[in-house]
Amino acid sequence: MSSNSDATREALQTFKTLLQNKELSIDSEIFKEVVKFLRRPGIQSLHSQEKAELQGYVCTAFSLSWNQLGEYLGSGRISLPESLAPASDPNSALRLEQELRSLLPTGGFLDQYAEYTLTSEAPLAYHIFCALVVIGCVSGRQVWFNMGHYRLYPPLGVFLLGPSGLRKTSASNIALKLLQKINLAKVYPEKFTPEAVTLNIAQDGCGLLYGPEMSATLGKQKYLEGLIPLLTRVQDCPDEMLTDTISRGKVLLKDVAISLLMCSTPDWFVSNTPADTFGGGFIARNIMVMQNDSPREEDVPTPPPESLRNELLLRLLQINKNLRGELRFTPDARELHRQWYHSHREKTKHPEHPLLATYYQRKPDHVKRIAMCIHMVERYNLLLDRDSLSYAIGLLDWTERFIPPMLTSMFRNQMGEAHEFVLSALRSYGPVVPHAVLLRKVQHRMGAGTLRSIVNSLKESELVQEVRNNLQHVYIVLSKNNK
Repeated sequence: MSSNSDATREALQTFKTLLQNKELSIDSEIFKEVVKFLRRPGIQSLHSQEKAELQGYVCTAFSLSWNQLGEYLGSGRISLPESLAPASDPNSALRLEQELRSLLPTGGFLDQYAEYTLTSEAPLAYHIFCALVVIGCVSGRQVWFNMGHYRLYPPLGVFLLGPSGLRKTSASNIALKLLQKINLAKVYPEKFTPEAVTLNIAQDGCGLLYGPEMSATLGKQKYLEGLIPLLTRVQDCPDEMLTDTISRGKVLLKDVAISLLMCSTPDWFVSNTPADTFGGGFIARNIMVMQNDSPREEDVPTPPPESLRNELLLRLLQINKNLRGELRFTPDARELHRQWYHSHREKTKHPEHPLLATYYQRKPDHVKRIAMCIHMVERYNLLLDRDSLSYAIGLLDWTERFIPPMLTSMFRNQMGEAHEFVLSALRSYGPVVPHAVLLRKVQHRMGAGTLRSIVNSLKESELVQEVRNNLQHVYIVLSKNNK
């Protein structure tokens, strides 16, 4: 080893010793000298693992993320060595969107709708399920599936769930504009009381109940009492239903076909809605479309071609004007449904969360409703084929992957809240977080002992990896689907 190399190694060891267990400011002269030191040719020629260890000390001492340090060094993002790099996420937002797109009928209405909404930053899943809501709404009670003792109609209930800023209402408004353009179904006001809903349904029979802020639409206000039980009943599309109103006494509702579209963050979904939202079968009657992220980025979205919008409108009009009567399975579709139904019953005997038990009981109806919507808009006939049923099963299975983690997070106990707090602190800094930085971030909520217990739990859940040796003590945030 050359004398220059020896000097570099010695300087490196001295440098690490000086930084260890220090809390320093990036505004200090020391930080400027540190940056100069890291830019020295001798340091740049070090093995990547050695450079990463050195950078880890700097990040810890100055409370920097790896990418922030890279910016100060003028190198942009720092490429972490294999031993420190987070595992690649096979379920990134982009990959998930590509996967969902592959589940759509090629060249059909849903494929065209995906193209129509391509420059919207909302996740593709929001757009597809909004489109399905519109299809069910324009069909109303004109098409049905015979379930023996009752008829199953296409109108759907969908909850768009995700963090603030994920364009839930943007996706909804695109679909609603199409629905309003053809003027085939009424969109009820955003805020409605049980009495107003009853009287609107009594007048129109069919329509869409839209809540861009679910917490406001289904809030805990006194005047909204009774709304959830009412919605639970009307979502079954009854032939007749007698209900009470304050101003008109008993009102008879006939030929009901109500679609539902609501938007909310998961936290508001719990804290700002009444307790009976989660009971009585209301949740089970709706499809929860939970998304955490979107791969789309459009600083100035371009409008879609008007010709594409007109094509979508024409297809919706054709459904409304031309399709009437009972939908029946083709023999192949009937056999697929029989096999799937048996498999579904076996797989869902022990659901991941209690709320999923009632949802899984309703899932066969959801599958048939979605299959009806897909078939009507893709085939324009009353023989429900195997492909339409297969597409419906694929879409629901894809969507359900996001539900159990969401429910676990929504209904967590106090310890679970602490776990979520620590995980959020890690993710806000990551992907590699020095122990000292994490401790400073959470010390106002918990001590070192509690933090250690939570970190151990996160490690066991494969959400976090810990690297601890004589040179560093860091946490690596692992990328897991929907964690």
